[in-house]
Amino acid sequence: MYFRHVCNSIWKRAMYQHTTRIAMIFSNNKIALLECGTTNLRGNFLRFLQENYMSKEIYRENKETFANNVLLHAEVYYHMRMSNGSRLEILAEPLIQYMKDLLQDNPQDTTYFIMIQILRSGKDLNMACPEELENLIMTIRQLIVKENFHNPENNAALLLIVELANNGYEIKDTQVQHFYLSNIKSISFEHPFSHEELKVIATKIENDNQLSEVDNIQRIVKEKMKNDTSEYSSYSKNSNVPRAIRGSGALDKSKKGMNINAKSNSLRTTRERNKNWGHDDRFHEHYE
Repeated sequence: MYFRHVCNSIWKRAMYQHTTRIAMIFSNNKIALLECGTTNLRGNFLRFLQENYMSKEIYRENKETFANNVLLHAEVYYHMRMSNGSRLEILAEPLIQYMKDLLQDNPQDTTYFIMIQILRSGKDLNMACPEELENLIMTIRQLIVKENFHNPENNAALLLIVELANNGYEIKDTQVQHFYLSNIKSISFEHPFSHEELKVIATKIENDNQLSEVDNIQRIVKEKMKNDTSEYSSYSKNSNVPRAIRGSGALDKSKKGMNINAKSNSLRTTRERNKNWGHDDRFHEHYE
C-alpha cells in the first residue's frame, strides 16, 4: 500500500515536472511489472492515466496542467511496450483525442508537439485507430487553409504532418527530408526525432497547492464513478446491455454549481467523449 502511494505521488508530480523522465522509468517493463498490491505497477499507472483522461475537461481549465497531462500520456504511449514489443493500443485513441483538444484550444503553441507524435508514432496510431487519425489529419488540413500562424516553422510542421499521412507515415525521399530539416531546425527523422526536450507548451514548475488540486479532481471522479455504479446496479442485473463508464461528462457541475463543461458539452456528447477509452474491465484484463 505504501509503495503504491509513493508511486502515485510521483505520477502526480509528473504532471508538473520531469514528465518525460518519469514516463520512461515507469514504462520500462522491469519497473512496470513489479507487484503492487493485487496487481502490478503497470495496471496502477494505466489506471492513473485513465482517470486523468476521464477528467480531462476539468484539467483543460488550466492550460499548463492539461499540457503536461497530455505530454505524460504521449510519452507513456511512445515508450511503454508489451512483452512482444507492441505498443498499448488502448492508449492510442485517447492520445488522438488529446491532440484534437490541443488543436482546438491552442494550435499556435502545440503544432510542434503534435508533429512529433505523428512523426514518431503515426504508423502505430494508424494501425490502431485509422479513422480517428484521419479525422485529426483532416483538421490539420483545414488549419493549413484557414489559419495564418505567421510562423514558417509552424506552417512547415503542419505540412509535414499531412505529407506523412499521404506517405504511410514515413518520409523516405532524402530531398524531401532535407527540405523539412532546413525549415524545422530541431527535428530528426530518426529516434529521438526531436533534438530538444519535448513539451506541449512552455511550462513552469507548479507548487503543492496545484498538486492538491489534482487530488481533488481525481477524488471527484472516483466518487462519481462509485455513485454511478450504485445508481445503475439494479438495472444492470436485469439487462444484457453493458454499461459504459461515465467520464468527464458526469462532472458538468462543480460544488458551487458552476457549469464547468458547458462549452465542451455543446460540442460533444458524453458518449462521444468517453468511447475512446472503453470499459474498465478491458483495461485491466489486457494490460495488468
